[in-house]
Amino acid sequence: MIENISRLAEAVAIRVSRRGFMSRAARLAGGTALALAGILTPKARAAGTTMHISFIFVTETKVGASGQQLPSALVTIQDEFGNPVVGAVVTGNWSGCTNVNGASGTTQAPNGVAQIDGKKMKCPTSNCNFIFAVTSVSKAGLTYNPAANSGSTGVTSCF
Repeated sequence: MIENISRLAEAVAIRVSRRGFMSRAARLAGGTALALAGILTPKARAAGTTMHISFIFVTETKVGASGQQLPSALVTIQDEFGNPVVGAVVTGNWSGCTNVNGASGTTQAPNGVAQIDGKKMKCPTSNCNFIFAVTSVSKAGLTYNPAANSGSTGVTSCF
């Protein structure tokens, strides 16, 4: 990937040197390529003291030939400056089609997303929903601020 970014930066530099000017698009493409290649360093953001849920998404996946569904919640945790929080434990409860209390997952690099799976099950004949509600987020050194959440519950249908 770095090789491709370096090629892009070179191509932008060559175009600029041949034409003697740099278009706004070339400046943006070249600057982005140079930043990604490590030539330019983006400004570091301040480290936060609080964290919140910036995004929650619930989905289901067919598992095996039996038609069972596996619900998964993807929960993104950020600090008050928008930095991803890695290593936070997200805990919550599944309800609706499946009931699992105290399900948890840990946020991972690079985006601060935790995946929390429910129980595999075959959907009933009538429609129902997989619902995941976050009950807590914890990490040493950071305080969970639920008032800053964009939401704390996600839902998807079981089909």
